[in-house]
Amino acid sequence: MQDLQLQKAILIDKHGNSLYSHYSSNEGSPLETIITVMKTCMMYYQMNVR
Repeated sequence: MQDLQLQKAILIDKHGNSLYSHYSSNEGSPLETIITVMKTCMMYYQMNVR
C-alpha cells in the first residue's frame, strides 16, 4: 500500500489575491500530480490574466 500525501498549490497575483488554488491527494505519484497542476495553472494564466 502506497502512502498517499496531499498536495496544495495556489496561483496569486502581485497583490496577493488568489487566482487559482488546488488541493488533492497525489495518488501515489507526486511528480505527475504537480506537473498536471502546473499545466492547469499555466492554462488559467494564459486565458485569464493576459
